[in-house]
This record gives sequence, structure tokens and C-alpha cells, in this order.
Amino acid sequence: MELILVRHAEPRAGESGDPDPNDPPLGSRGRAQAARVADWLARSSLDRVISSPLRRARETAEVTAERVGLSV
Repeated sequence: MELILVRHAEPRAGESGDPDPNDPPLGSRGRAQAARVADWLARSSLDRVISSPLRRARETAEVTAERVGLSV
């Protein structure tokens, strides 16, 4: 068994109007980072994609899960 740990991509800097400033979504740079790690992970044989409940972590994981045909 191999376990691959990935830290969430870069979140958007806190902006007024964010519903939860402690749990921001990914920013544009973070979405690009998530796409690059998804490209890299897609070359592996993944069985599962698991994420913490934090929004930035889920958004990062969802890119990889979609790319490899799994759910988070």
C-alpha cells in the first residue's frame, strides 16, 4: 500500500463578503496548483481520494478525484 499526502492548494486571500473567512475557497493560483497536482496524481493508480472537510482541501481533492474518475 502506498499513501500519498497532498496539502491543500493556496486559498484565496480573505476578502470582505466571504461567508467564512476562516475557511476560504481556492484562489486562482490555488486552482492552478490543484490542476498541476491532479495531472501528476493521474499518472498513479489511485483507489481513493480523501479530504478534510475544509473548503480549500475539498476543492483541491475534487480536482484530482474528477480527473481520475473517483469521488472524494
